[in-house]
Amino acid sequence: MIEMEKPFRIAEASDAEQLSELVNFAGEGLPLHVWQGLAADG
Repeated sequence: MIEMEKPFRIAEASDAEQLSELVNFAGEGLPLHVWQGLAADG
């Protein structure tokens, strides 16, 4: 297991929305463009 000092922790599934927003912001919108191209219908 990865040892981490507080306030850090392992990400959980419930963090996905906020992490995706952070990644998209840091990537200046490019990640969302790529993700939309990879997304399947539904």
